[in-house]
Amino acid sequence: MSDEQARQAAEDHYYRALDHYAEGRHREAIAEYEAAIAGDPSFLDAMHGLARVLQDTEQYDEARPHCEA
Repeated sequence: MSDEQARQAAEDHYYRALDHYAEGRHREAIAEYEAAIAGDPSFLDAMHGLARVLQDTEQYDEARPHCEA
């Protein structure tokens, strides 16, 4: 997979995560954010989204690594 294809796949996961999060499907949002980050480890918006949903679900220990720079 080319870098461009990997980035597009990561963005696709990110937008699915946003939809899940908006509809209250936190577990699915977490999985999609993690897939986005796995596809592009520098995807800051996905990291922020993951940290946010983990915070909202009170999974603070899991959120901490995504909040540290």
